[in-house]
Amino acid sequence: PAAVPLSAPPSASARPPGPPPRLVTSPMPTGEAAIFNMDGLMRVMGRDAKGRAAMFKMVRGAIEGGMEPLDQAAAALQEGRLRDAARAFHSLRGAVGVLGAKRLIQATIAAEDAINGQREEELDERYREVRAELEQTLTHARAWLEREQS
Repeated sequence: PAAVPLSAPPSASARPPGPPPRLVTSPMPTGEAAIFNMDGLMRVMGRDAKGRAAMFKMVRGAIEGGMEPLDQAAAALQEGRLRDAARAFHSLRGAVGVLGAKRLIQATIAAEDAINGQREEELDERYREVRAELEQTLTHARAWLEREQS
């Protein structure tokens, strides 16, 4: 039998084109635990050597990526490629979200929201917030990795 193409749900085709939906921003989480917190993953994955090895690999990956994702966002912002900058912030959030970096996640959401809301006057401040949070996250990630692997 021939494959039947799926059509979009009626609600999707009835939606008028417009700006992307606004991301929901919550107040910035506070405290050290909001910078980098592997407690939740440790409870799930830290019970055996294989799980811990996977966690170490994730943290090392974030550390090795360093500031590169943010540098890409900065270049895109400077060149006026706002969609690319939003994608870079989104990708950064995905890469570190599992690491319990709640403040960094909130900062990337705020930056992406400013781009989507076309609030260009906020972009420098939002970028600086993401940069500061990423630096702190990487510092805490390095310290955590050193402690856990010793």
